[in-house]
Amino acid sequence: MPSLSVFDDGERLSERRQHRAVVVAQAPNGTEEKLFQAASKGKVSLVDELLIGGACADYANEKDETPLHIAAAHNQEACVGLLLENLTQAGVNRRRPNGKTALHYAANNGSAKIVLALLVNGNADKTIVDDAGRSPLDLAYAAGHATCIRLLKARVAEGMDIGLHARTDVSDRPATPATPGRLMRALSFSKRRKSSCDKESISV
Repeated sequence: MPSLSVFDDGERLSERRQHRAVVVAQAPNGTEEKLFQAASKGKVSLVDELLIGGACADYANEKDETPLHIAAAHNQEACVGLLLENLTQAGVNRRRPNGKTALHYAANNGSAKIVLALLVNGNADKTIVDDAGRSPLDLAYAAGHATCIRLLKARVAEGMDIGLHARTDVSDRPATPATPGRLMRALSFSKRRKSSCDKESISV
């Protein structure tokens, strides 16, 4: 299974998104349903095959769920990466009837790599609140997911330091490029400290 890459070439992603927005093939009956099932089970090859065959990544079912919602909710990192390559910006930020976006689900689950992918590759809007008035950051706080909290508090999409090694308040810190190496080293560092991070007291 290919690993999730949150650092794919931005121009290529943009071109694919524009293509999907302008030319979306009429998929055969049941194709989108297969895409939902494949995304939930992490069947990356099938997801890729369905998308190439014309399945619409932006499609929402009768519950107003998209394949991205499903993949994020089931912690399917590689599927999230594939879907982000084929989604429009509106699709990345689409809200379910409860107001939650894919970023809400990833933050609530503590899926740091998916949160990072949504922020960097998907340019997800982390300010969207659900019907209970909760942002993805609020859900990460409630669940005590320290790494997701730091990712969401930092201005990753704006090239700011993600703040995993020091204080999380970076508003007065000079802008620092959020390079792939720095981001992934920070995530690796956080994993090594998981046991202590799970116990630390996090203040709002």
